[in-house]
This record gives sequence, structure tokens and C-alpha cells, in this order.
Amino acid sequence: MKLKRCSFLYAIIKAAKENGKIAVPTDWLGNLDFETKFVADNTNNLENENHRLKRGFIYYVYAPEELPAYRAELAFVYYKDVYNGPQYWTENSTAANPKDYFLNFIRMAMFYTKDEFYKKYPQDQYPLISKQYEDLLTYMKGTYGIDLESIAKGPQE
Repeated sequence: MKLKRCSFLYAIIKAAKENGKIAVPTDWLGNLDFETKFVADNTNNLENENHRLKRGFIYYVYAPEELPAYRAELAFVYYKDVYNGPQYWTENSTAANPKDYFLNFIRMAMFYTKDEFYKKYPQDQYPLISKQYEDLLTYMKGTYGIDLESIAKGPQE
């Protein structure tokens, strides 16, 4: 049920962004360095200040439309091995498959509760990711009335 709920709501949010109804906050992306190559190793160098997690680049979360129907259950699952450098995240990327940092963060925030998110990205280890996450939740709720955290939690009994 969660996968269907998030898939439906994500399609609406993505379309609104693509149609200019939802904008990426300009100061939100300003916290990130999209130019300098980062360390993308998933097991080593995690303490390196230039590691992608230290730099604010969360792992990639596949959107439902990126997966074939027989793999639909993998939508919103986060992957550690999808990208190797910041060029994959800029909208002006010349990479074969540029990724949208904002929509990736939306997918993560709408599918994983705050507790689940911080299990993956502990606040004390990844303060920039934490800031991006909290700023995104506040921005989406305050600007558009979209409560990503409530979407992740789902209907309460």
C-alpha cells in the first residue's frame, strides 16, 4: 500500500515540478558543491570530508517510472552504487542519465519516515544531509502544504 500511495503522490509532485508549479528553493541547492568530484566509495573513506555523504549527496532512490513493471517493488528503495560524481546531479549535465537532486530528495523524504531517514543518515555524521532534509520538509509544507513526513508515515489508525 505504501508503494502505491507514494507512487501516486510522487507522480503529482514530479508533474507539478516539471510544469513549474513547484520550484526548487534557490538557497537549498546553494549549500552544495556540484563542481568538485567527490569520493563515492560505499565502504571506505566514509570519514573523508569529500565523501559524497559528507558533501550532502544522498544515495539514489529510484522513481517508479524508472523501473520496468516486473521490478516495481524496487521503487523508492535507495541504492548506494548509482552515481559516481556530482555531474550526474546537475540539471545541465551532459551525463547519459542526469539525475535530479531535488526529486531524489523528495522521493527519499516521502517514502522514509524521519526515524528511518536518520537511521540511514545519522544527523551527527551527516549534518549537511540533515540540514537539506529538514529544510526540504519545512519548505514543502510551508510553501505548498505538502507534508512529506506524513506521506511517509501514511494513514494513522
